[in-house]
Amino acid sequence: MSWDKVYLLEGEPYYIDLYIDSIKEENNFPNVQIFDNSAHLIDLKNALTAFNFFEEPDIIIIKEPNADILNVCNDFINKFTCSSLILTCQYNSFDGRQSFVSKAKKNNKLIYLNHIKSGDSVANIIKEWCEDKNLKLNYECLNWLNKNCPTRLAKIKDSNNVKKDTIIVDLLMLFNQLNKIKNLYDFDNKAITTNDLINYCNFRSETDIWSFIDKMICGDISYCFNYFDKNQLTTNDEGILWVIASQIELYLQVCGVSKSLDQLQDDLTLKSMLNTYYNDDLQINDFKPKPAINPYRLKMAQQTCRNLDIESLSIKYQNVINSIQDLRAGLPPEIVSGYLSLALSGKTSYETSLVNV
Repeated sequence: MSWDKVYLLEGEPYYIDLYIDSIKEENNFPNVQIFDNSAHLIDLKNALTAFNFFEEPDIIIIKEPNADILNVCNDFINKFTCSSLILTCQYNSFDGRQSFVSKAKKNNKLIYLNHIKSGDSVANIIKEWCEDKNLKLNYECLNWLNKNCPTRLAKIKDSNNVKKDTIIVDLLMLFNQLNKIKNLYDFDNKAITTNDLINYCNFRSETDIWSFIDKMICGDISYCFNYFDKNQLTTNDEGILWVIASQIELYLQVCGVSKSLDQLQDDLTLKSMLNTYYNDDLQINDFKPKPAINPYRLKMAQQTCRNLDIESLSIKYQNVINSIQDLRAGLPPEIVSGYLSLALSGKTSYETSLVNV
């Protein structure tokens, strides 16, 4: 098989899916085998070089291939028997140092499908999707979706060709939620309103989460009250409180430390302790470093900690832990969120839990 039938697709998964659909259509909707980075190499080799008794087209799709899989593809590039080979890398880009990726780029088979960065308009994309799905949305709905579309982090290369964590629009989640609403209204033939979007669209926003944590810890009481009003705590779900506590723990480790991101990363993952300590038999302990922290999260923590001190952070951490204890003890969530907002803004003290259990 020549490079004409090889595709390396990276970037936005929604557009990757559309691209794959077009390849399937060109091949009259063939048989498809899907592998991921946990695939056994021998199974992959057999699939790439299998003899096809019938003249039906077949496509092999490999999602998020690792270096070993890319090496197999490189070794068997001239022995492929499948109709098309598609490799995908979602929310990221392939490692250009890999020989197979480098060859694909030279043959113009490395295809980058752009993400939409948070803040950019998605109105036209939503219009096109709605026209294709025969879903009618008025101007107010389009405007609401444009302002409240879900977001997530993705690794995007900057002008210097360096990968950086960037907040993008989560098109897959956006259209999955819109499709859910379409299915609800297909039978009733009702007009969709902004209230329907608010009630049925369960969007997750990366910007909301980071902004909330930052403003919460810095004591922006109005923002905190508004956030908890829209995202109410429940007795069985204190997840956001644990996220805040985890972030404060990171702030306590970063606060007052003047080091580069790489040096901080080494300290926080305990890499400096590798091969340092011995057990009772004077053998070096089999010590493994902790998972690396998201560089974007670490950078945000450094920026926030410039205006904070360890003492105030310790008090805020205790406030959050006490709120979790009260929530678990059965105190109404609206009381917990309100009291915690007041405590973090310095309006009251939350140094002990309200419920004595």
